[in-house]
Amino acid sequence: MKNYWENVVSTIISKQWSFIKISEVNSTNELGKKIIKKYKENGNYIPSCVVIAEGQKSGRGRSGRVWISPKNMGLYVSFVFPYSSESISSLPYRIGVAVADTISGLGISDVRVKWPNDVYINGAKVAGSLIEVIYPGPSCIVGVGINVSPQNLELDREIAFVNQFLKEEITISELLLKLFKSFLKVLESSREEVFKSYRSFLRLRSGEAIKVRIGSKIVDATFVNLTDDGRFIVKVGEEERVLLAEEVIE
Repeated sequence: MKNYWENVVSTIISKQWSFIKISEVNSTNELGKKIIKKYKENGNYIPSCVVIAEGQKSGRGRSGRVWISPKNMGLYVSFVFPYSSESISSLPYRIGVAVADTISGLGISDVRVKWPNDVYINGAKVAGSLIEVIYPGPSCIVGVGINVSPQNLELDREIAFVNQFLKEEITISELLLKLFKSFLKVLESSREEVFKSYRSFLRLRSGEAIKVRIGSKIVDATFVNLTDDGRFIVKVGEEERVLLAEEVIE
């Protein structure tokens, strides 16, 4: 196991990223913020950094939701890096693709993304991400949590763990390396490539019945497609509408 961690560290460093691994922290994203603050206070350029913890005491998801993070049961990692402000709007989709591609690349089928970047296996949630942008800069912190091994945890049908679907279990260090490589790949991909992949993983399928919020009303609609800037094309009656993803209720 130690040798594989050495492989992980050497690979990350070879890509000019720093690496921090700790036993337990309140949140890897919070630690990422402290790193950014320290470098800014000293007037230094903020380096790209991978922060991983064996467990989190106060893991968070979108909208302040709690992400349960028991020690050694999941991959809890944050990527801290400077990023172009022009590309930030596509970042949630890039992360969704990176995580989904990592998991499906293990040979697991029925891996789907629910907007913007929650990842499901067979309808059960296996991963989530939290993106935070720090100005001026901008600097980005991308926190990713992936359930890996349930150990003695009583399983919930709505929660999935990667190793439930593998004949040979994967270790957290192995999964991190695969995610890191996928993450770098999507950062360098064009918007067209990213949205093509995102559409292939999207949980909604063309023609699927959904509900959407129009004004103060929730009405029935049919999903048509996703635009290249992440908006949803839906059909309400005979009329096509383009809605923000937040207005779509699966």
